Amino acid sequence: MYDIAEYNAARKAYRLFMVFYFGGMAVLCELIAVACIYRSAALVYAVAILAALGSVFAWGYYWRRLNAYRSYMQQVMHGLQREDEGVIHQIGDTPTVVDGIECIGIRLLTGDPEADAVGGRQLYYDCAKLPFAQPVGARVRLITTGYFIKDIQPLKG
Repeated sequence: MYDIAEYNAARKAYRLFMVFYFGGMAVLCELIAVACIYRSAALVYAVAILAALGSVFAWGYYWRRLNAYRSYMQQVMHGLQREDEGVIHQIGDTPTVVDGIECIGIRLLTGDPEADAVGGRQLYYDCAKLPFAQPVGARVRLITTGYFIKDIQPLKG
């Protein structure tokens, strides 16, 4: 379901953001230096405010998402994997955000009495990979990393 090209694309987007962000901040710092040379307090304040607002927006809106997806892809590609077999008990209707990744919640009944007593094992399927092809009640083998689904294989029976 995931391949190395997606992982590399996430890393490239993260690096590209960093280059543009620090390049833009370098230009704004140069403008502040020029404004200080010309002793223009209004220009210094304006550029400083622009830099602060730009930083808050860039880091809060773009960097947070890029970093979360880059970390997620790193976990999926290089993290510890686990195989689970079971029956899909429930598929969430609305996406939820888990560790910064928009996901659909899925409950899997694995046959473990303790886990099945509380509704099964809670796993998450990346919304970027929608649609989820398996119906409720389908018997599947899931390859997971943590609580994220990496791959789905339908089973017969």
